[in-house]
Amino acid sequence: MTTYALLVVKGPGKGQVYPLENDEVTIGRDPSCELSFDDRTLSRQHVKIVKNGDSLTIEDLDSVNGLLLNGMRESSAELRVDDRLTLGNIELLVRPASVKVPPLEKLAPRIPTADEPTLLHQPTDQRLVASEEPEPDSIMSITQSLSSSMLMDLLGRSHQSLGAMYRVTRIASSIFDLDVLLNKILDETFATIRAERGFVLLIDPNSDQLEVKASRWQNKEALDHKVSISQNIISHVLDKKESVLIADAMADSKFGLAESVVMHKIRSAMCSPLRGRTRIVGIIHTDTTGAGEFNQEDLMLLDAIGNAAGIAVENAQLYKDKIQNERLAAMGQAISGLSHYIKNIVAAMDTSHAMVEKALVAEDLSLINRVWKILRRSNQRISNLVLDMLAYSKERKPDTQPCPLNDVCKEAAELCHDRIKSKHGKLHLALDPKLPKIQADPQGIHRCLLNLLTNAIDALDEDGGEVKISTQSQGENEVLITVEDNGAGMPEKIRQRIFDVFFSTKGSQGTGLGLAVTKKIIEEHGGVIEAESTPDQGSKFTIKLPAGQELDTGE
Repeated sequence: MTTYALLVVKGPGKGQVYPLENDEVTIGRDPSCELSFDDRTLSRQHVKIVKNGDSLTIEDLDSVNGLLLNGMRESSAELRVDDRLTLGNIELLVRPASVKVPPLEKLAPRIPTADEPTLLHQPTDQRLVASEEPEPDSIMSITQSLSSSMLMDLLGRSHQSLGAMYRVTRIASSIFDLDVLLNKILDETFATIRAERGFVLLIDPNSDQLEVKASRWQNKEALDHKVSISQNIISHVLDKKESVLIADAMADSKFGLAESVVMHKIRSAMCSPLRGRTRIVGIIHTDTTGAGEFNQEDLMLLDAIGNAAGIAVENAQLYKDKIQNERLAAMGQAISGLSHYIKNIVAAMDTSHAMVEKALVAEDLSLINRVWKILRRSNQRISNLVLDMLAYSKERKPDTQPCPLNDVCKEAAELCHDRIKSKHGKLHLALDPKLPKIQADPQGIHRCLLNLLTNAIDALDEDGGEVKISTQSQGENEVLITVEDNGAGMPEKIRQRIFDVFFSTKGSQGTGLGLAVTKKIIEEHGGVIEAESTPDQGSKFTIKLPAGQELDTGE
């Protein structure tokens, strides 16, 4: 029967050998333990080692600092020769009791295995060897045992991981759009970890259910795009709040991976929690079907990314809530300011109704025709007000589709025909016939153009003026829509505030919502809107929209 011993390689009693003579050996700080160490990082009863014939098993006794077996956190496991146990500040090495252990200074510094976190790797069979000659306990004794190519490869990977964490930290602190944030984090994860699939799932605060918010496939043609992750892995990560590494999924039965492993031919998988300040906000999962396996370094990097991403997700959610609350607060504060505008519309509609009734009695069709235009215009104004309030107060994704911008411009211009005619003005179209279709929401862009055209026409003198709509391509990735007038123009102080919600120069005739809503819709499309104006010379508004790629609609 094989007998075993524990060699203390770090901590109190360093260099001492303790044979495991009993069938059960408890290790801890309490003097009643079979193996007791005076070290505050140990729990009173930290772990228990059980011998059954030639086999050894170890079990964590709910210790504070836990049990690390060869660098991996475990609750229970089978022990083998040369396994290294880390209990707080103490490290123990499992040895056959029959083998004479060389003095501790004769042992080469420990070189971790390829699946442990370190800057340096060495084959497993060279993990711990006895030196022929004493060597200084320094990094030089390790580097001298490595080939130059191996050393350069390992240092290169470490540099790459540090670079990835730097970029992830910058992304996490500078992006508050949740969709953009999560996709950027997946980009950096794939650039550093050799993964073939990756998913980010967030916990819905209302339902407490996980929802897929971002996904990535290295080879979209070869893999099924349906998200499939072991529920056992997810439960473990969320319940234990710790990362999981499955180096060889085919051989691992701990997490019940059979179905998803076979379906996607998964070779190796990792999953880490996204840790917020006070709670877990989701998970990040990666797997691969290739010949390579994830190792402990990969898991540590994914875990670090999960920590940074968790804080960033919380910040993005708080920022979104803050913006939403500000919009609703501003909407409430503005109700009193809108009362005069609404009162004028209601008064016009009441007068129109009275005149229609009078005309019906008199059977005066010409009066009905004249009053009907006033009534229709009042109805349009109240409808626009309600739509603007809804559009500004609510976050939304554009309902995108291939959009012919020239046609949208023509439709908006047609609706403004009577309005500009009443001011004796002219409306010109200068549309690029080669303008490509882009992914956009036609209704949203149409609404923006109506707001800009209405403002341009209102800025014209009563004696007339000109408004011009033009479109053009700006390279391969951008299209421009310009609305220009030669009306009153604006001083610089006014121009700087025109996109502020509820700011209006029209007194009781304006709501201050039109340009704020226009800016919001354009930004939801990933575009920008710019304004130029000179007093007495007119104004020019330019919309810049992305082209040449399909807009991410979040589906």
